[in-house]
Amino acid sequence: MKSKGQVGTEYLIISGFLLFAALIFFAYSITSYNDLASQSKARNVVDSLANTASQLSGMGNNSSLAVNLDFPEGISSFQVSGRTVRLFLNNGNGLLEYYADASIDLNSIALDKNSGPHIVKAGVKDNKVNFTDA
Repeated sequence: MKSKGQVGTEYLIISGFLLFAALIFFAYSITSYNDLASQSKARNVVDSLANTASQLSGMGNNSSLAVNLDFPEGISSFQVSGRTVRLFLNNGNGLLEYYADASIDLNSIALDKNSGPHIVKAGVKDNKVNFTDA
C-alpha cells in the first residue's frame, strides 16, 4: 500500500514532466512560426520588387513607382544581376536565398536591411530599374 506522500510525489513528478514537455513543444512551435513568417515576408519582398520593375518596363524612361513592403528580420543582403533581384536571409535554417525575375534589366538596389515597413522607390533610367528607399 502506498502512502499519501508517495502518491502526491508521483503526481508531482508526472505533472512536472508533462509541463516541461508542453513548454518544449510551445517553444518549438513559436520558433517554427517565426521562421515561416520571415520566409513568407522575404518571398513577398522579392516578388513585389520584380513585379514593380516589370510594371515599369511598360511605362518607359524616367517613370517611377513606390511600393510598400514589410522586410523580415535577418536580411543579410540584397543583390541584382541582369533581371534578377536576390534577397539573402539569415534565420534558424541558415542563410536562405530568395530571388525573382523581372522583365526589364535591373541596375542597382540600395535598400536599408532593417526589419519592418519600408517604402521602396523604383525608377527607370536608360531602360534599367534602380531601387532606393523613399
